[in-house]
Amino acid sequence: LTTTETLDRPHRLLVPHSATLKSFIDLAEQVLKMEVFALYVNNQRLTDICQLRDGDTVFATDVVPSQHNGSSHRWHADDSKSCLSEYAEPGAQLRAVVLGPEAAGKTSLILRFMHGFFKASDAKTFVESEYDKCVQVHGDNVYMSVLDTAGELSDEKISKTWLADRNAYILALGIDQLDQWSTILQYRKAIRQIVPRPLIFVLLTKIDLLERMDKSRFNETKRQLDKIEGYCKDRRLYLFKTSAKENKKVHEMFISVASTCLEPDRTQKSGLSVEGFYKQPSALKL
Repeated sequence: LTTTETLDRPHRLLVPHSATLKSFIDLAEQVLKMEVFALYVNNQRLTDICQLRDGDTVFATDVVPSQHNGSSHRWHADDSKSCLSEYAEPGAQLRAVVLGPEAAGKTSLILRFMHGFFKASDAKTFVESEYDKCVQVHGDNVYMSVLDTAGELSDEKISKTWLADRNAYILALGIDQLDQWSTILQYRKAIRQIVPRPLIFVLLTKIDLLERMDKSRFNETKRQLDKIEGYCKDRRLYLFKTSAKENKKVHEMFISVASTCLEPDRTQKSGLSVEGFYKQPSALKL
């Protein structure tokens, strides 16, 4: 375990296989006597304790890493002395994180985009996982890395590792849990406290459920949606609606996120109309 200040004298640790990422971060903070925002191993962000192997050197940083190089969008280390190095693959590198309350459908959404199938299991996500995919944006290769997170905001240390080193923040909320909108506001506040001028996207999932609601439930949902739409409009937030189950606008949403990260001006001029929530079939640029 090392930092830029301790490269020549790293701390040697024995970590049990039963350790969690949270416990490892807590241990790192105790040993290094500093607040840890991100960990890296073998030139990659440490997002799962299973990434560790015997003899690995883990690099810890107490600052939020720079988000990207403005010209190439390639991720790189801030100091050549560190154990991090530039990505070798051609094309832009983008890192996004999907956040939201439990049962918002975050994992199902990511798996639909990454692997093309729908995960019907209701199993709770306990450990965050990172998925990678190469996509085409305006004819260019873009390497997207998407972090799937557990539906909890109570663990401050883990949430900071989720928020550091990201280009885009996708806040997901199921159409059947709009009463938890305050959780989305908490995530937005936590992001803005750590990241200067973040790109935040609001995502409403499970829109297929609208078709199966009775009249009273539908009217209440519509009232809540109108408030959410107004909130996003007033704060110029990006608002999307998708269904992982029916594969509605999942791929388009992620491509829009990538396009906005790479060319915000081009996305703004792309003609995404600002129609009513129920009329617009794709992403809303508000």
